[in-house]
Amino acid sequence: MSVYSQDDLQQFIYKTLHKAGYNLEESIAISQSLVLAQLMGYESHGLIRLISYCENLQKGYVHSGKNLQRLQESNSHYVYDGGYGVGQLYMAQIIQEIESIMPQKAIFCISLAHSSHLGRIGEWTQKIASLGYMALMVVNDNGFKAVAPVGGKQACFSTNPIAFSCAYGQDDIFTMDISTSAMSLGKARSAWLKGELCPPYTLQNHQGMLTQNPQDILTPPYGTLLPLGGVLGHKGMALVMMVDFLASGLSGGHFPLNQDAPNASNNMTLTVWNPHLFSGNAGFAERAKAYVEFIISSDVIDAEKPIRVAGQGSQKRYHDSLQQGVTLPQELVKQVNEFAMSIGQVDILAAK
Repeated sequence: MSVYSQDDLQQFIYKTLHKAGYNLEESIAISQSLVLAQLMGYESHGLIRLISYCENLQKGYVHSGKNLQRLQESNSHYVYDGGYGVGQLYMAQIIQEIESIMPQKAIFCISLAHSSHLGRIGEWTQKIASLGYMALMVVNDNGFKAVAPVGGKQACFSTNPIAFSCAYGQDDIFTMDISTSAMSLGKARSAWLKGELCPPYTLQNHQGMLTQNPQDILTPPYGTLLPLGGVLGHKGMALVMMVDFLASGLSGGHFPLNQDAPNASNNMTLTVWNPHLFSGNAGFAERAKAYVEFIISSDVIDAEKPIRVAGQGSQKRYHDSLQQGVTLPQELVKQVNEFAMSIGQVDILAAK
């Protein structure tokens, strides 16, 4: 493991994306998103995504230069088709629209079909929460399947993440950002690169036998991830299916059974609430902050391990990374540097 600066990482990712064929605006949006995820400790949505983003563009799964097309609209919702354009760019545009329309709305819903990978979805709900709203976002991948139903050994679902954010203080934001599988595929890849095992009850091999070896799901014959809850994951499986109903069902995107949808093609549904038009922003913030303080001040099992709520750990990792730099596995750096050179990118990623 070596340490890299944020600026060097940002420039390397940006230049590699641009060399692979993304335009300037797309390269900036994607690189900013990947670096933010890396800084916050979400390795599964950081540098590890760079090669697949470039290859998906080269294979035609992602189309550069596309724009959002609004298919449906009312006073309470928009429906968009992305034409397999760049998800991070689309989400930045959607958040600008939310900022414009939400002061007069109590609730608003936006669905998007046929986008490229949207990145770490907690990034988007967190940005909406920083504007004073609550946001719930669900996403599925209609071209990639890695999760088996409980009792099955065939992959039928993607990892179907859910994110929710709301502010509970001036600078404090609660952000839940989870996959509805027992672990994300990106975390399994990260464990493989580090030579580590995955947690128990998260994976099964192609025969349906439990395993902790990430190689069993990342190389042929492919095994699968289990739903949230592992072998007792009936509730997790229900959440997986709920996300498919909301993300594909409302947007008009394909459900995972579709065989023709390109890999890394996301559908999403985003719902935003304006607390000011419900209980009032000030009243909500006061009660929410008191609620969080009650939880984190409750009796702990181990004084060395304080209670944290969702969002606090990633914020700490973010500030630590800004001060100390970004630690990356050498095998990952080797892979991205070799890929960058293979497409003519001469500036490689070097440690501080």
